[in-house]
Amino acid sequence: DNLQQVRSVTQSPFDSEAFKNADSPWCFLAACIDLVAALDSDSPELYCSSVPVAMDATNSGSQHYSAMLRDPIGGRLTNLFWEGNAEKADMYMDVKERTDSKVIMDLTDPEHVVQATYWRENPITRSMSKKPCMTYVYSATVRSCSEYILLGAKDEGYEPTEEYSLFKLAGYLAPRMRAAVED
Repeated sequence: DNLQQVRSVTQSPFDSEAFKNADSPWCFLAACIDLVAALDSDSPELYCSSVPVAMDATNSGSQHYSAMLRDPIGGRLTNLFWEGNAEKADMYMDVKERTDSKVIMDLTDPEHVVQATYWRENPITRSMSKKPCMTYVYSATVRSCSEYILLGAKDEGYEPTEEYSLFKLAGYLAPRMRAAVED
């Protein structure tokens, strides 16, 4: 019975496997204590919990920016409003896909074909677009965007070419990704 296990956690947390195996043991203990207090109160349905609830926003900086500007595109991409979709919008994936499109356009440009080919063979990931998206509304620069892409490429295990360092390859991609954010 889970309720009995919750009660045992409150009585002896260090002896409880549930406490030891919890992702956040102290938060789990606080929630157990609060739940038992509510259940043991005279009116559990009226009990006012004091357990904080963490909530994750979808790119909160861009959410605030979109709300202030009443921007319907940014609002949609940051889930400010629901359009009846089965899944949440994903601004990071949207920017990644827009950046991919810009790179594909460069495959026919002799000046950028090598860099564009590199990024088609070493795919741009959603995680590479995350920090450039998040920091854009805080006046991040193309240089910082380049550095975030470089870190992401290193995390993916991408290697430089003989002709271009990883930093230069990230430097090629940064203005395209920033333009994708601005789109």
